[in-house]
Amino acid sequence: MNQPLATLLTQVYELEGLLLVVDKHGDDTPAVVYDRIRQISAELAESAALLAPKPEVTPIPEPIPEPAPEPEPVPEPVEPVYGPPSQMSPAEPIEPEPEPEPEPEPLSEPAPEPEPQDVPADSVRPKTTQVEQDPLRVDEKLQRTLSKNLRSALTLNDRFRFRRELFGGSDAEMNATLDTVERMAGYTEAEQYLLDNLGWNPESEEVIEFLTIVKRHFS
Repeated sequence: MNQPLATLLTQVYELEGLLLVVDKHGDDTPAVVYDRIRQISAELAESAALLAPKPEVTPIPEPIPEPAPEPEPVPEPVEPVYGPPSQMSPAEPIEPEPEPEPEPEPLSEPAPEPEPQDVPADSVRPKTTQVEQDPLRVDEKLQRTLSKNLRSALTLNDRFRFRRELFGGSDAEMNATLDTVERMAGYTEAEQYLLDNLGWNPESEEVIEFLTIVKRHFS
């Protein structure tokens, strides 16, 4: 065992014994024991410092000097070579050649005018359209055709409005009434049925419009 380690163990054992004395006697421990404890504590730090291995010091290598750059070679002077003087005369300015003028395009002859043709007198008369020949307008003929079918005579807005205002929102009741009116002989019978049996108000706007459609159906 090396000497620093043996000294450190001896100090530790002695410090342990002194601490046991202090633990056993308490306040009756002599002051010399406390002095020895402080002394051994200081010696322990020195012994521990001797026990630790010394770090190896790695020598720092000296920097290697970089080689000095080689001087660039100096180009040798080139002697000019003199030859015989040129036999050419100074260049004269070259004039640009004139561009040829474009030839005029030949004039096109005017197209001959068409000869007038004889038109029949009947073809000059304005044609009379079918609408002008028929005293009834197209919308009136369409309305008369639709009015023969009471269901088709009602527009989509009419069906919503009449169903809400006259039939209490019931689509089945409105369809049943339309079927009943279509089977009647004339407008008088239909009007009496709608006003008396259904109890409609003859002054209501919806009733007046509905009766107008029914009257057109029987006309």
